[in-house]
Amino acid sequence: MCDFHSILGVAIGDTYEIRHDSSNSHAGMAGKLENKPNRKPVMFEAEASAEKLLTCVAVDDIKSSIIRNYGECPEQLVRKIVAHYQKLKEALTDGSHLESYFAEDKYCDVWNKVIEGGIAVTLPATFRGNLAVSGSAKLDATALTEVGGNLTVYGSDKLAKLDALTKVGGNLAVSGSAKLDAPELTEVGGYLNVYGSAKLDALTKVGGYLNVYGSDKLDALTKVSGNLAVSGSAKLDATALTEVGGNLDVYGSAKLDALTKVSGYLNVYGSAKLDALKKVSGNLVVYGSAKLDALTKVSGNLVVSGSAKLDALTKVSGNLIVSGGNLAVSGSAKLDAPELTEVGGYLVVYGSAKLDALTKVGGNIAVYGSAKLDAPALKSVDGRTGFAPRVRKN
Repeated sequence: MCDFHSILGVAIGDTYEIRHDSSNSHAGMAGKLENKPNRKPVMFEAEASAEKLLTCVAVDDIKSSIIRNYGECPEQLVRKIVAHYQKLKEALTDGSHLESYFAEDKYCDVWNKVIEGGIAVTLPATFRGNLAVSGSAKLDATALTEVGGNLTVYGSDKLAKLDALTKVGGNLAVSGSAKLDAPELTEVGGYLNVYGSAKLDALTKVGGYLNVYGSDKLDALTKVSGNLAVSGSAKLDATALTEVGGNLDVYGSAKLDALTKVSGYLNVYGSAKLDALKKVSGNLVVYGSAKLDALTKVSGNLVVSGSAKLDALTKVSGNLIVSGGNLAVSGSAKLDAPELTEVGGYLVVYGSAKLDALTKVGGNIAVYGSAKLDAPALKSVDGRTGFAPRVRKN
């Protein structure tokens, strides 16, 4: 397999055809051959790089170097392969044949190579395969409404503007210093990776995960089906987002005013504004600063190593650690959860915990060193009542 451009020449009796797959895998092309009784196919692999095609005078001059087992290939099939690569050479030179010979979805690699070469290209309304564009690409994308595969925007920091695009069926990646403006895009079927800058005002749904490494404002986004990660110094503003189907990791800054549900775990290492979040189905870990005024339940463990104010929290099904794993409050960490009544696992305090309504801890309690635990209503620990908390000194 080569990166670009492989084909399979097939002879079946006195019939000759060209097979291609955008992956440029000969094995993939051969796998699509149909069995025909008493007609055994004979296959010849051919491949040529864009550089090789553009530097030759005529493809006929290099045919013996691009067709494997050239001496055994039937002359009729040789002519067919040469004609194919001649059209490809012309497409790479000036964009010829894209809307005719190379119009099928399987030739999306040809379109991308032509675009990469700086040739002016007019995109159709629906581009079925994968599409990769740089900000410096010479594109007329005024008719483009859908990319069936993946869309990658990379390279130059010049803006890539796709005004009519409404759907990306696969993944969308905005890489490096690239910028993307797609004001009508409503759905990304796969994952969304933003390393550069993306203006996606109409986006409502991401079918896979969402990773933000740069700056992203997604005012219409309501659901991320997979994981959501805001990394490093990244900033995410998604004020309409109500649900994250997987995990939520915030290393940078996230403003998620409408988020009510995280189906996986929630890790906050940076700063997160989560005023509407009511339930975390997995673990909740706070190393940075988290505003969680509406949170009522953590189904897993709660670990606070930073600062967390949880005014509405009533139950932690797992452990509570103010620093570390179950319910843990660690080091200089502070936890204020005035409505918390129950911790299903153990409670460990290394920092300071004010738990005015806490009545029950399912496991043990450990308060280390100079740590402080204020739980005046606590009546039951590990099934025992009348419990006086034991302080363990390091």
